[in-house]
Amino acid sequence: SAPEPITAAESAWRERVRAYATRLDADVSRSGRITHASMRRSARLYSACAPMFERAGDPGRFAPVAPQVERACTRLAKAARLFGQAVAASDAGGAVVAGTPEEAQFNRAMNGAFEAAGNAQYDLQTALEKAAAIETELEV
Repeated sequence: SAPEPITAAESAWRERVRAYATRLDADVSRSGRITHASMRRSARLYSACAPMFERAGDPGRFAPVAPQVERACTRLAKAARLFGQAVAASDAGGAVVAGTPEEAQFNRAMNGAFEAAGNAQYDLQTALEKAAAIETELEV
């Protein structure tokens, strides 16, 4: 007999992850001046990953991709912490004085935050591709 079609709960789980990934993509690709406000906005979005993942509920047959989503959330939590360090090292406008210890701290924090966010973005994209493959397999 053919496998059961994707349930509404499974579809909702995948949709929550997809919607969050879309918001993350928009944030990561945003350009412009880096300020305290922009760093805090990104940190709030990144910190929202784990609660989104918990609220999404049981992934059902998408369970094989859930660990990858969880890893993305862990990486985003790290990025959020690093943005907090960057805010602490900079003035209200997000600037630092060249050659100071604060500049080194700011640069380390920003580079780490961007790397973690980029890796998380890749994790979510890969997870969604695997979820699509699972759904396609079930439809055949």
